[in-house]
Amino acid sequence: MTPPISDGKPVEVRVGFYVTNLASLDQASKSYEITGYLKATWKDPRLAFSGEAAAEKELDPKAIWTSALKIVNVKSDTFMDPCAGR
Repeated sequence: MTPPISDGKPVEVRVGFYVTNLASLDQASKSYEITGYLKATWKDPRLAFSGEAAAEKELDPKAIWTSALKIVNVKSDTFMDPCAGR
């Protein structure tokens, strides 16, 4: 899936990182452990409701573009999909 284009420009993706816990600070190994949330938001005009369609619209989740975020210089990570189980 290609990224959306808005007014001839690439879509703006806003990213926020929210730290909920900072622990295991180790000065010797220069490492630490963080628990938090990484949130990315954007508007995809291709998914906008036109008002002419039915009140409900079925979308294939595999056909929706998502921003590819990658955290570098990490020892390990855990990803929890907020949409899982819906």
